[in-house]
Amino acid sequence: MNLFRQSVDSLKWTDVLEFCDQREAEGATLDYKEAIPKDIEKTVAAMANTLGGVIIVGVAEDNEAKPILPVVGMEMRRGLVEQITSKCVDNIYPPIVPEAHLVTNDAGDRAFVVLRIAQSREAPHAINNSTRVYIRTGRQNTPEELASLDRIFWLQDRRKQSEAFREWLFVRAKERYDLIQAGKIPGIVASAEFESGRCLLTLAVSPVYPDASPLVRSPDLDQIRRRITIKDPMGTANEFPIQELETVNRTVEDGVIMHWPGGRGLRTYHTHLNIHGLYFYKQSLLFIPPEQHRAGKNDHFMRSSEIVDRAYSVLFSGRKFYNEIGYHGPLTFRLELENIIGYPMLVGGLTNPNAETFFRYSVDPRVEAVTFTNTRDLISDRAIIVENLTRRVAWAYDWDLNSQMLERYTASRFPQEQ
Repeated sequence: MNLFRQSVDSLKWTDVLEFCDQREAEGATLDYKEAIPKDIEKTVAAMANTLGGVIIVGVAEDNEAKPILPVVGMEMRRGLVEQITSKCVDNIYPPIVPEAHLVTNDAGDRAFVVLRIAQSREAPHAINNSTRVYIRTGRQNTPEELASLDRIFWLQDRRKQSEAFREWLFVRAKERYDLIQAGKIPGIVASAEFESGRCLLTLAVSPVYPDASPLVRSPDLDQIRRRITIKDPMGTANEFPIQELETVNRTVEDGVIMHWPGGRGLRTYHTHLNIHGLYFYKQSLLFIPPEQHRAGKNDHFMRSSEIVDRAYSVLFSGRKFYNEIGYHGPLTFRLELENIIGYPMLVGGLTNPNAETFFRYSVDPRVEAVTFTNTRDLISDRAIIVENLTRRVAWAYDWDLNSQMLERYTASRFPQEQ
């Protein structure tokens, strides 16, 4: 039982018992508490400042910092999760709301509270009226240590380095797409789509603070890619990300690539899953209605509905991806729309096929948008996340949309069981 990889919300009583039976000792990323301590915010802040981690409340430990078996949990009472959350919000600055889940036994009289704390993008976090910054050491006698001024500066610098690494992963994925799309990689044909390189949509989800240590091996991603598919809402293929047709599926140094080079009236579709947690997707949006394509006509345009569909697809597939690689924490979701000057966008009609649709043009050559979320909220906050990204596109085309419209659209196109 790996408590670090499984979603906290899915944990059961037997899962916690099984984990404790392994008698893993406390360390930098693991802590046991027999009951809710008065200063639990200290451990939460220290983990957020360091590597993140898991706290199990309801487990007594021995002098080796291992669970005392059998573990029995603590007395169940109302408000356990709320008590912990309140302590963290009220006593940590900037505030932290840990991922928390109440786990009860069959009788409902005993409980564990499992907390997962992500390495924070807002570190350093202080407690005691913002006067003390703690880090997690992993040492048994001093699990938390007051950070020196140099250490605080190090925390801030580490954040900058991780942000730079995230940007490097994104840029590298774009460069790899450009090389493959242009036919510069032997064994992969150049894109055969019309107007190649125009109206490119990029969607990328990544841990806010990716680590240089891989979350998964590249060869393992070749199997994982088969388990993260959803039904393709656009009907281009049976599944998204597209792995059918004549798609090139191959392992690379830092992940796996699924690349369809276009042709036969289709565009280029490209997905890259990265060992550091980047989910990168790119395609052209230029569309020729099938009847026009068969007639040899070339009246192409972009569809706002396709941008929305692809954003939702990456959310639903991405949730599966992060569950597979065992990452649970903060995410950044990025949208880019490039080389769009002079090409019309079909807007309107998102929730009603009979609603008025019309063509609009952008005065901007590119549109960019970034929003932050976390693995837990990828699905529950889907409409808000997609709105934060796509409204910038809508505004660029003198149009508007909102989360209520997008939520209705999701219900019709993406059932919850995705």
